[in-house]
Amino acid sequence: MTTYATGNPLGSKDPRDLYDNAENFDAAMNDRVNVAWSDRFGVSRKTWFGVEQQVNDFLANAGFEPVPLEYVDGTPLTVDRPTQLIERDGNLYSVKLPASFPVNLTGNWATDESLLVAQVDRSLRQQLRAPGGAGMMGYDPAETYPSDTVGYELQALRSARRIAISSFWPAGGGDDGTSACEAAIVAAGAGGEVFFDVPDFIITRKLVQLSNQKWYGRGGQRGTTIRKGADIDMIDVASLGTIIDINLEGDGQNFSGKGFRIPAGFSQTIERCRAVNMGGEPMYFEPNAGGGANIYTFEGYPTDTSLYAGIAIAGDTAPHPRFFRGIWLSGANFALGPGAGNGSSMTGFYIRELRFDPTSTLFHLSNGRCATLGETTTLRGFDHTLDGVAFAGPVALENAQGINIGSSCTVPSLIENPNNSRYNSVHVQRRTYTPVWTQATAAPSIGNGTITGNYTRAGHECFVNIQFVSGSTTTYGDGSSAYRFSLPFPGHIEYTQSGFPVRVSDVSSGVDFTVWGQIGAGLNYITLFGGGGQQVRNGFPMAWAAGDIIWMRFAYDVR
Repeated sequence: MTTYATGNPLGSKDPRDLYDNAENFDAAMNDRVNVAWSDRFGVSRKTWFGVEQQVNDFLANAGFEPVPLEYVDGTPLTVDRPTQLIERDGNLYSVKLPASFPVNLTGNWATDESLLVAQVDRSLRQQLRAPGGAGMMGYDPAETYPSDTVGYELQALRSARRIAISSFWPAGGGDDGTSACEAAIVAAGAGGEVFFDVPDFIITRKLVQLSNQKWYGRGGQRGTTIRKGADIDMIDVASLGTIIDINLEGDGQNFSGKGFRIPAGFSQTIERCRAVNMGGEPMYFEPNAGGGANIYTFEGYPTDTSLYAGIAIAGDTAPHPRFFRGIWLSGANFALGPGAGNGSSMTGFYIRELRFDPTSTLFHLSNGRCATLGETTTLRGFDHTLDGVAFAGPVALENAQGINIGSSCTVPSLIENPNNSRYNSVHVQRRTYTPVWTQATAAPSIGNGTITGNYTRAGHECFVNIQFVSGSTTTYGDGSSAYRFSLPFPGHIEYTQSGFPVRVSDVSSGVDFTVWGQIGAGLNYITLFGGGGQQVRNGFPMAWAAGDIIWMRFAYDVR
């Protein structure tokens, strides 16, 4: 209370204000009934009792209890609030809810136990909140967990994690990483990821990838180098497996075996990898293995290119499309085995040689370069297609059928075996050749005359230009059979082609004759005929003499 209430400002020396202050201070500190008092300016203030009540209310609302109630057998106990704990023999209990407070316990444990619930997890909660608490949680990787649990999330994280081989490296170090790699592969499990983070090491046993695993090297293509230390195939690539940025060094002078081997399965991916100096194929597909495989940016070569290809597909008995892009085999070959290639393709490449089995089929090549300068590339098989491929030397077709070498390819010259090759579409830029002049019944000779020829091959058609000029020592054969001139390629095997116009000039008389050429089915020469079924021969269509000319320009269907 304030008796005088002078209203004097703070700091007043008026005795009345001193009286009011003493009176108010007494109420503020000693009042045990009221929670507030009014100072001499009329402002309501908390009494100390009011402050205590406010703190107690806050603690009560927060569920704070200073110490548990002690339960003594045989002694009644009253529990006033639901937040109060009861301690008996070192265990904590609380009143089972719902309940009407206060709750009176009899002291008879057999009776009171049903009214209480154990609080045994309070200490466990504290332990779990401690820094090492997460290590107390159990987890079984073989268990299946509901989707809304921590175990489920751990399973998902585990399947996405990368296992580093350095985690399994022997304590003493060393450069043999075989056991560490094997342990990491097993730890990652099927569908997991293995990180080859050690930059350079050897292996003495083959590394076998598990299904659907992904392997990474460190850095770029040569950031992780694995060296061969025994006669082994270095890596078996699993079905659905992926390998990125790993460099294999084969030491082929001392050790045999392949680099990357695809033994079975499908949809493998190998990207930015390298396998060199191998005592076997740097990359090898077993028969019917690797359908749907994708090989990107690969470099490889063996120590002996006469024995091993840089990339080899052993063979197929059914379509197994494989896709190659960015292939560098400048010192090695690309090989297709029996039946291989069906549906496969390669684009963006630099390869020394193509080695195709005669039964290989339906392989597509585009945008690359093939062959060392001047060397012949021999193509075999059925229905292969090539676009934008530059050949550094001649192209030979041997046991080839239905091969399509497009107009965007560079073919310096073409050699086609007429005995076993047919239906091939090839584009060859203009080339010269020397036609051979023959008869069925005699052997005419050009002597000091000239025979010149040139041709352009455009797919299944060949454009030919032939010019014959007789000389003073030319001999003209006999008059029994027609003159014939050889062709760059045999004619189509299924029909005779006739009606090609040929000009014959008798220079001495100034008379020109038009005769006709005919190419028999599958024959490699054109035969000349005149009017009325006459054959162009010695004595027809005139008496031949020095300076006489035969000239023809025509297009015909090739074999």
